[in-house]
Amino acid sequence: MMTRRYRAPVSRRRHGFVLPLVIVALAVSSLLALAFIHEALLGARGARASLGAADVEYRAEAALGTALARWSQDSLWNTGVGTRHQLSVPSPRQPVAVEWLRLHPLMLILRAQSHGHAVRRLDVSSRELLRAVRLEPPPFPIEAAISTAGTLHGSNGTIVSGIDELRPHSPCGANRDTASLPAVVANRVAAVAPHTWTSPPPWRPPPATLWMRTHGAVQALGPQVPVRHWNATPRPLPPSSGWHGVIVRGPSIAITGPSAWQGLLVLDGNATVTGALHVTGVLVVLGNLDAAAAQLTVQGAVVAADTNAGGVTLGAAGAVRYDRCAVQLALAVGARPSLAPFSLWHRLSR
Repeated sequence: MMTRRYRAPVSRRRHGFVLPLVIVALAVSSLLALAFIHEALLGARGARASLGAADVEYRAEAALGTALARWSQDSLWNTGVGTRHQLSVPSPRQPVAVEWLRLHPLMLILRAQSHGHAVRRLDVSSRELLRAVRLEPPPFPIEAAISTAGTLHGSNGTIVSGIDELRPHSPCGANRDTASLPAVVANRVAAVAPHTWTSPPPWRPPPATLWMRTHGAVQALGPQVPVRHWNATPRPLPPSSGWHGVIVRGPSIAITGPSAWQGLLVLDGNATVTGALHVTGVLVVLGNLDAAAAQLTVQGAVVAADTNAGGVTLGAAGAVRYDRCAVQLALAVGARPSLAPFSLWHRLSR
């Protein structure tokens, strides 16, 4: 007699395998959902961080533009070479720290640091923008230690040198650039009668555009340099500290010493100097300059836009020594930041 073996119902065996599969599927679906949510959150955070970074960079760029526009108001030409000038530029969210570093009389580094307003620590965004700014000086035609469209008169004892010597305590430092110029650019060099000038400095004729370029440079100064009206009554120059520019205007300008000026001194008219006058920088004369009875010393350069025979007259105690550093520092008082400075930026991650 044959016996039958017992078999479990097929439906029960299949149900025993379905439950674990359902659990695994639910777990995988949950992990995928969590992954999608995580990616979405990361995307939202990335978009928020990108917007925040763009805002931070925009505020830094705006601070750079504001600092460049405030160049004249901040009197940065009085900032010494190698020194830093710090300021805070207002911003819609928080101020932006801006720093000037003067590397050269006509070259500066402008640095702006802007920080984002973060809700979470990982969302902090910072920008540091650096810009090399070149200053455009007024285009005075400084061709020599003395550049004149007229005649230079002197006598024995008068010193005119175009050699750019490294002088002690130079504001540009010991490693400044030096480049000598000719001593005199003039139509003629002659002695003051009845004196003699046995060893006059070498000279060469001036360019035909010297008079026009000098007058154009004075006009380009505009409101950057104040104007003082003068008359024939001799008086000393007003006292000043630091590097400054001034235009002294009058048909007849009489200056007596002791006087001193550091920076750009423009005499718009026929000028007569008596006593001791020391100029560190650039002396510009739009007319005759009679310093025969004066102890006129200039450390920098002299430009005289005068086509008359009078030209420039120096006494036996007069001395003009070319100084490239003093010339550049003097011209910086009327300089303007270049319209197309080189710029770069980099991100600071925190």
